[in-house]
Amino acid sequence: MAYAFDVNNRWDKLLNNYGGGKALFDLKELALANSWTMVRCCDGSTVSATDIITTVVEMDNTWSWFVIQGPNGREWLFSHSSQTNNNYFHVAYSPSAGFTGGSTSADPTATDQYDLAGTNSSPVQLFSDSSDSYYHVMVDSASDSFYLAQVSQSNLYCTTWIMGDDLSEFVTGDSDPYVFETYYHHNTDHWSTTHFYNVSATSAMYAPRALMSVAALPSTKSMEHVGGMILYGGYRTAIPAGIYGVRTNPESGKEVTLPIVYGRAASASGETGYKGISGFLKGYGGRAVAGTPISVNSTNDYAVFGSSQTAIPWDGGGVVI
Repeated sequence: MAYAFDVNNRWDKLLNNYGGGKALFDLKELALANSWTMVRCCDGSTVSATDIITTVVEMDNTWSWFVIQGPNGREWLFSHSSQTNNNYFHVAYSPSAGFTGGSTSADPTATDQYDLAGTNSSPVQLFSDSSDSYYHVMVDSASDSFYLAQVSQSNLYCTTWIMGDDLSEFVTGDSDPYVFETYYHHNTDHWSTTHFYNVSATSAMYAPRALMSVAALPSTKSMEHVGGMILYGGYRTAIPAGIYGVRTNPESGKEVTLPIVYGRAASASGETGYKGISGFLKGYGGRAVAGTPISVNSTNDYAVFGSSQTAIPWDGGGVVI
């Protein structure tokens, strides 16, 4: 992995009226600087195959949108679409076919398009205005992994979480070993048993999702929620409560983390079963206040988020939330 970061960005909607457009603009800029490519975009008045969204103001234009492609070929669409509210967007994912078309009055489309938030021309709220919020962005230049998190300083809730997770281990034959998520809830911590750690989730934006059924091509796969799980001591659980207290490794002196496994419970509807192991998220073996940096491989290379003690790649500095 080769992570790049843009963190500790104070939410400035109340000062500059940028809203979520600023966060998505920063995601685009970081991605393009780290081996991701611009497929096509629109600044609200012109469609281009190169990046012409050069300012946050342009990102907030009605019908401003962009499609970026990761190093492994997956594409993501982020569109302000027909909205004037700067916290509303349409997010879609294409595993292989890629997005084409798009105009100053329509979003691009893909034959294998999966809408993660909103639909073409119908964006939904993805961010909330809060004077005590920060947002953090990470992009991997060696895979299609990334995250964008909005975190509230007052209650430490992660209220917005957008990610692509290129799995480190998965079932042989899976044509799209990838987990993706676009989450928003204005007053609930994302890292909970009702959201990220929910292997039977049904609500559209409340848990990670993946394309299930290894026998099918990506364009015909069923998109299902796949909750995170932590495995420890021969047991399995939807939250990592059982690993608290493990703390540091006695040989290395480093903090201990355990893999996060994605799957869907057999009792749930639709395609169920094991999906794979996260490429960058970990379960923390200790106990720390949300926002605390921890040292797993190097100094402060992870940070703990949420009451569930989820360890997220970090830039090595202090965490300000």
